[in-house]
Parts: sequence; structure tokens; C-alpha cells
Amino acid sequence: MKNRKPLVAMTWTMRQNKSLEARTYAKQLRKLLGEEQQIDLVLFPSMGTIYVAAEELKNSNIQVGAQTISSYQYGQYSGEYSIESLLDIGGKYIEIGHWERRMLFGETEAMINQKVLLALKNQVQPILCVGEQNKETDLQDMDYHKVYLEIKRQLFNGLLDVEKNELANIIIAYTPRWAVGQSLAGMCQVY
Repeated sequence: MKNRKPLVAMTWTMRQNKSLEARTYAKQLRKLLGEEQQIDLVLFPSMGTIYVAAEELKNSNIQVGAQTISSYQYGQYSGEYSIESLLDIGGKYIEIGHWERRMLFGETEAMINQKVLLALKNQVQPILCVGEQNKETDLQDMDYHKVYLEIKRQLFNGLLDVEKNELANIIIAYTPRWAVGQSLAGMCQVY
């Protein structure tokens, strides 16, 4: 397996929702990081501004990805974002299985697996998010065996039916619920 550069993913969630602010922010990112060679950079804009951000970051070293996609390539799925739309704007990454999608939108592990397989089929790199879903922030009291089993289950189900030769095309991101949006990093033994 070839060595991979470190990857830094930046997710806007639903914070930059207007075209003007998305364009301004993307311009600033491009100015600050657009020529970075040591690491791979991916921006996951809010879905309403993904096209604007992609246009602004075109021809820079910052890639654009989608925060989610439909489990289906195309069809009558109102409100869904098609992988074809992502490919059309040059997107190369998809964030899949984020705890917010699992908990707030009811994404099942079967749906997450469908998205991973769809991404691979379309040569888009999935970033499979795994991690414990509880809000526990006191890491001293955390049941690490339970965490291990939860992550193992998420990996097994998320990677079901993935061909062995495709595994190197998947990025696994440890994104536990308690760490998302926090100003302090977790303790190192957790990682």
C-alpha cells in the first residue's frame, strides 16, 4: 500500500449557508491554504453552497466533498443529493456515517454501507465516520470495551461487501459524538 499524505477535512455543517459568505470564506481558504502541498485538504461545504465553494476552489489544492449523498445514484428521491451532482462539480470525497446523520436523521448502518459502495462504484473516496454515539465527555468513566464493540460493529457493517482491493480507497475517521464541535481534543489513549 502506498503512503498517504495526512488529510485535513473541514466541515461547515450548516454554518456557511449563503452564497456570498460561502464565496468569501472559500476565497480566504484558497488564499491561506490553496497551494499547500504537504497535506491533502478537503472542504465539506453546506449542501446549498457546495457549487459556489467548488467554483471558488477550482484549480487549487483544496478538494471539495459532500457532507452526505443519497444511497441511490439517481431517481425519484426528493430532497436527496445525488453522487452525480457531486461528480459534476468535481467533488472527490463524501463524508459518510457522521454521528449527526446517524442520530438526527436516522441513517442506518445498511444505508451507510449502501453509500460507501456507491461512492466506490463512482470512484469517489468515502470518508467513513465511526465513533461512539453517547455524549459522555468524562473519558475517565468511559467503558472502553463498549466503545470498542460499537466501533467494530460500525466498521463491519459500513464495510460489508467492500472488495479487499477497495479497502485502501476508504478513509476511516474517528468522530465520536463527544468530540464534534469541541474546543479541546480528547485524551490520547482514546485514539
